[in-house]
Amino acid sequence: MQQIKRAALVLTLILGLGACSANTTQQSADSSSSSSSTKVVVTKKKYTRNELEQRFDSTAQAVIDPISAAADGKGGQQVNDLAKKSQQTLATTQAQLEGNQTEPALTKTLTEYVKLSNDALTKMQGKSQSAYDKAIKKFVDQTSAIAKKNFNNRLPQAFKDYYKQRNGK
Repeated sequence: MQQIKRAALVLTLILGLGACSANTTQQSADSSSSSSSTKVVVTKKKYTRNELEQRFDSTAQAVIDPISAAADGKGGQQVNDLAKKSQQTLATTQAQLEGNQTEPALTKTLTEYVKLSNDALTKMQGKSQSAYDKAIKKFVDQTSAIAKKNFNNRLPQAFKDYYKQRNGK
C-alpha cells in the first residue's frame, strides 16, 4: 500500500511536468467495460482516428483508476481488484486493436501502449517498488509521447483529471 501511495506521488510529479506542455482541449474518454469472465474475440474493424484516440483515452483511464484509488487511501486488496478489472478492460482494448485495419502505425503504437499499461498494472500488484516506479514512469512517458506525436499534444482526460485532483486546480 505504501509503495502505491509513493508511486501516486511520483505520477503526480511527472504529470505536473507533462501538464505544463499539454494542450487543454476537452474531449470525453470512451471507457470499455467487461465482465470478469471475459472472452475476447478479435473482429476485423476499421477504426477512425477519433475512435483510436478513444482507445488511447480508455487505456490511460484503466491505469489511472487504480492509482487514484490508492492515492485516495483505498485498501490494498481494493486497489488490486481494481487493477485486475482494469487489466480485463485492457484485454478488450488489445483485441479491438488487433482487429483494426486502418492507421497501421498508430494501431501498432497503441497496441504497444496497451501492453505497457498492462505491465504497469501487473507491477502495481507486485512487491517491487522499484519495478513499479519504472513501469509507471514508462507509462507516463509513453502517454506523453503518443499524445505529442499522434493527438496534437492532447493528454487523455484521465491524466488531466488526476493532476487537477491532486493539485487542487
